Amino acid sequence: MRIKFTLVLILAFGAGSVFAHRDAALAEPGLRFVDLNRCMEETPAILQEFAKLTEFHTPILKGLQEKGKQLNSLAGELSILDPQSQEYLTRSFQLDTERLALERQQQFQVKQYQNRKAEVFLRTTRLIHEAAAELGKQKGYAGIMVQPFQLQDLPADIPTAADALQGRRLLWTHPEYDITQEVIDSLVDNP
Repeated sequence: MRIKFTLVLILAFGAGSVFAHRDAALAEPGLRFVDLNRCMEETPAILQEFAKLTEFHTPILKGLQEKGKQLNSLAGELSILDPQSQEYLTRSFQLDTERLALERQQQFQVKQYQNRKAEVFLRTTRLIHEAAAELGKQKGYAGIMVQPFQLQDLPADIPTAADALQGRRLLWTHPEYDITQEVIDSLVDNP
């Protein structure tokens, strides 16, 4: 009797210690899938991040476009001057200098915008991955993958489309295993 009691006690403690150290639910069969684009398009906090970025850079880029229009009107004024005159040469030099400066400023601002947009994209993608991983742990999913893009969403540029298709490892997902809405709800609840 004592041996049976000892065995039961050892089994109970052993099973308890196995479950006590688990940080995730028991694994369910099958993978789940998340549509990253939908998460970005339907999560208000992520939309606000991109909106702030656009709101900050739009006036800068519009101001540079306006400066370009002003320089074009100055170029029109040059057409009425004598190309041999000192005034024409001076104003032509100033116009060329200002155009070069404007072009460099536009390149710089576009690069700044693209870099900041990439930073926001990386940060929000990481948040989506973390939310999906936490959901996977809680629900015990065997794994979560990024849902493949739709074929109609291929880029128009043929080489880029070919690269996209070549990098595509997952061809199809069953709609019942799409947990995108759960991830979006998690992101909304925990901004």
